[in-house]
Amino acid sequence: GCAYFSIPNYVIKSLYRSYFIDFIKSEQHLEFETADVQNAIRNLAQHNTLDPFIRLVENALKTMSNQDFKKFDEKYIKAIFVGFASLSKLYFIKSEPEIESKYPDIMFLHRPPFYPKYQFLFEIKYLKKAGEKKLNTATHKAIEQVNEYLAFEEINSLKKFKSVCLDFCGE
Repeated sequence: GCAYFSIPNYVIKSLYRSYFIDFIKSEQHLEFETADVQNAIRNLAQHNTLDPFIRLVENALKTMSNQDFKKFDEKYIKAIFVGFASLSKLYFIKSEPEIESKYPDIMFLHRPPFYPKYQFLFEIKYLKKAGEKKLNTATHKAIEQVNEYLAFEEINSLKKFKSVCLDFCGE
């Protein structure tokens, strides 16, 4: 049989999360502090300031080797986004939630009792190599997808909602 690991309660979950974050940071030589992530999320939540959070993601990507990028695609960037965002308790983080048979990449939604000023939808694209034509195509596709999502009542009814298209390039 298979063994399944689950964390029995919130306190233990928090303790294990801290332990595993420290372990992964030391093993992978990641240079970030949980407080930096929480500040970046807070800036995003209260001031719609995206840059500090994006810098964290970019710095995490810079620590990866060429081997890591061999079958790399946008799901790994989404995993970094979700991983960092989960260090803050300000949002419910939804990765590819199904909404009317469509799947926005990532959503940061109000999480009671916290009500950050802004909620977000992120549409992420990854290009192995940068090129103006490829970049324009990816950006146009992301914008089309976001416009489609914004037409859905479930998304359109959200308060203080921001949509963000992000293109990451391997080179």
